[in-house]
Amino acid sequence: MKEANSSPLQKFRQRVKPCPEPGDGVHPWTYHASCCAVDAGLPDGEAILEIEALMTRDPNGSEIEDALISARGGKVRRSPRWSPPNLIAIQKITQQGFTVLDLISKSPKPIRFGI
Repeated sequence: MKEANSSPLQKFRQRVKPCPEPGDGVHPWTYHASCCAVDAGLPDGEAILEIEALMTRDPNGSEIEDALISARGGKVRRSPRWSPPNLIAIQKITQQGFTVLDLISKSPKPIRFGI
């Protein structure tokens, strides 16, 4: 019953294991710590500060944020965000650009078809 009256930060600190030394599993530990933070009800901003303070090395990029997203059941988006295609520019380039024959004629090596 001691945990029922605890703050989210206290619950987090009671549950989280010590961070291992660099090279011994710090990255998986960030996921463990993130799960503890989510289970304890710690807001992400506070969780990030606490987890970073407990880490035995500097976090790599968005390592902590990504672990928190995963701990909440989300997916980390890794694909690039491309601009929507500019159809007018594409049409202009394809009308004024090289043809396949132009590209073949500019090739430094001879290109042969059907051999």
